[in-house]
Amino acid sequence: MKKFLSILMVLLLIVGCSSPAESAETKTVAVTSSGQSEGLELEVTFEGNEIREVRVVEHQETEGISDPAIDAIPKAIVEHNSIAVDVVSGATITSLGIIEGVKLAIEQAGLNVADFETEVSKEPSESKVTTLDADVVVVGAGIGGLAAGLEAALNGAKVIVLEKMPMTGGSTMMSGGLILAAESSISETLGNTETWEDLANYWYEVSEEQADKDFIDLAARTSGENIDWMIENGVDMKEEITKLHSSHEFAFGHRTAGFDDVPAGGGVGFTQPLTDKIVELGGEVLLQTPGQELIIEDDKVVGVKATNNNGDDITINAKAVVIATGGFAASDEYMKEHMPYLTAGSAAHNGNTGNTGDGLTMGEQADAKMLFHDSGINLGTNYPTYYGYGEEYTGLYVTPDGERFMNETEFHFVRTRKLMDLGFNDVWAITDQTNDRVEASVEAGQAFKADSLEELAELVGIDATALTETVTQYNALSEAGEDTDFNKDAQYMQAVEGPTYYALKLFMGNSGSIGGLVTTIDGEVLNNNDEIIEGLYAAGEVASGQLMYKEYPGSGSAIAMYLAFGRQAGRAAADYVK
Repeated sequence: MKKFLSILMVLLLIVGCSSPAESAETKTVAVTSSGQSEGLELEVTFEGNEIREVRVVEHQETEGISDPAIDAIPKAIVEHNSIAVDVVSGATITSLGIIEGVKLAIEQAGLNVADFETEVSKEPSESKVTTLDADVVVVGAGIGGLAAGLEAALNGAKVIVLEKMPMTGGSTMMSGGLILAAESSISETLGNTETWEDLANYWYEVSEEQADKDFIDLAARTSGENIDWMIENGVDMKEEITKLHSSHEFAFGHRTAGFDDVPAGGGVGFTQPLTDKIVELGGEVLLQTPGQELIIEDDKVVGVKATNNNGDDITINAKAVVIATGGFAASDEYMKEHMPYLTAGSAAHNGNTGNTGDGLTMGEQADAKMLFHDSGINLGTNYPTYYGYGEEYTGLYVTPDGERFMNETEFHFVRTRKLMDLGFNDVWAITDQTNDRVEASVEAGQAFKADSLEELAELVGIDATALTETVTQYNALSEAGEDTDFNKDAQYMQAVEGPTYYALKLFMGNSGSIGGLVTTIDGEVLNNNDEIIEGLYAAGEVASGQLMYKEYPGSGSAIAMYLAFGRQAGRAAADYVK
């Protein structure tokens, strides 16, 4: 009996000394999820019923935009052993993709998902009251704000840049990395003969001569040197120049290098090097710190009040403030007021979610003058074919009334302008040609197919007689080899004859607004009496009303313009400080 008790005590000691970590099974599960793109590959390591590690090992997400989520979400899941964590603002889809991937890994590990859905309690952090001092404070870190901040720093100013999102870059970061310019060093190397006057004339013509000609000329005249300025400050550019569209006479398109695998995020190639340069020169960049209101004393702007994601109240005393907060396309209130035809679910906002009109609100506080044209960067495209952007699709377009309205091979932003005049947002591509993407669009509910035009018309809600007459006329012109209605080149006039007919919806999307604060050519903000508001400057989308009108001139135009006037405002602010 005594021997049995001794053995039992030894066994109890062994069990008691074994830690859960030593006895729990460790396993790593590899899964593939989807964020902005397919192929979000994760490895999730479990130790018993705990998540020990989450690694994103491969992804095709937009570089720069997705980085905060890829960094923060795995850490939060491991810290709380829960997938009920908050998404990262500005990278919501990537955040959700990681969370869904971990959920899939939990299932594959044979564990219960519900055990990992514990609500994450948010410990209230103690907020602070902070006062900072600067020569120039820039509110917003898109291309306009970064250009302003860097130019001010290069001219000797102490600079603080505020950015409400978890990363710098604004809408520019989400672009394909294209910028328009003439007479750059790249142009000279390639022997391009396009002049800045050619670029200015193009922009001015597209504005229907409603833009401020002096502003257009300055943006075009400095476009080449601005490319070289970015290169000097760390931006890597391709040695190539392209046309925006084959219908255009001149080639102005310069592109960032190194982002071929992330075409939707090439704009990071502009914004990250400029951000790094500001910091290198001693400037501060405060992320997740939106400017809340201007500090005004004796009719002069002398600083900004801000609040960060910790709830800290920050007062920044400055001799000059540059508003570069982007546009208002993510604000329902401002959209209803200044782009009413795109509200009520009639368009999708695919731009920067931080563009909620903050700079307009701040400008109103100082009685700033505003200029709007009820227009924006709007374009109808189909998903997932992306017909409507570029030149792949050259077939028949009809309005919701079933009417043909343009030469379908014209530049895509011209189509938006024509639709504005007609009072339509959406358009249908009518074809008898199919491919895997067309069939995928049908499966996604973004397209319809039928065995007759009458059946197709019923499916999409178009008058059958109108659609049939339009297709009949289009086919007759195709047979004749001459488009006497809209003068489309005969090589693109291909009859729509079935036996299967497709209608692909080009849903209007918005990626930016046009309009905002009115400034002098040096970026000084004017009040409603056309007087300069001392100490206040603006640049970028928040002050774009003098640069564009109804039609967007094409990819890379806004970046070129906002870069030019960001530098202009930053230089003027630094001079004012001196």
